[in-house]
Amino acid sequence: MVQFEVHGEDADGQPLVTDKNEPMSVSKRYTRSLAEKAALRADLISWRGREFTADELNSFDLKNILGAWAMLSIVKSAGQNGKEYTNIANVNPVPATIKRAGLPNGHNELVEFDIDNFDPEVYNKLSKGVKTIIEGSPEWKSRQDPVRKQATPTGSGFDDMDDDIPF
Repeated sequence: MVQFEVHGEDADGQPLVTDKNEPMSVSKRYTRSLAEKAALRADLISWRGREFTADELNSFDLKNILGAWAMLSIVKSAGQNGKEYTNIANVNPVPATIKRAGLPNGHNELVEFDIDNFDPEVYNKLSKGVKTIIEGSPEWKSRQDPVRKQATPTGSGFDDMDDDIPF
């Protein structure tokens, strides 16, 4: 999951802030893959404004996006449960004119959580909602089961990426 802090205004010109007057956030869940058809790869290419080279793909570290600004296209949709959801449709680079005008300061601490390299200090910094998502994941559940924990592979999540490239 990649989460963005949102700085901007709604259609009526009102700041997009929480009840605590803090920036809102929006996130998107991905499969941790940079395979050719992976959604994460497509969004990273759109965000970068160019395709990855083979060398860039082989050495890419997801940590590189921490603190990088993006221009998001947001859409609202109704879920099957009747609730309205806010979703990221596109991730694009911030236009140069906006960068020159000045980007806002980030409000929240930049955090990278990796379930394969569990760090309780980082985990405790996460919101209750994010922890609930993590605790519902098969990866989390497999680590809670001592029999499966021994058989769980470790790695970056991109270790098998060469196998995903068709040439």
